[in-house]
Amino acid sequence: METAKQFTWRLLAAGVCLLTVSSAAHADSLDQQRSRYAQIKQAWDNRQMDVGGRA
Repeated sequence: METAKQFTWRLLAAGVCLLTVSSAAHADSLDQQRSRYAQIKQAWDNRQMDVGGRA
């Protein structure tokens, strides 16, 4: 019975650890997406100004 409790606690700890790592990776991925979006938006805005300036 004691080994079953130990196994359960280890499994729970592993699950929490995995969830934490997963959420950290997801947050990092969102930061990368935001950064990429900002770069694309900046390039688009610059292009619009260039096109508007010539017309």
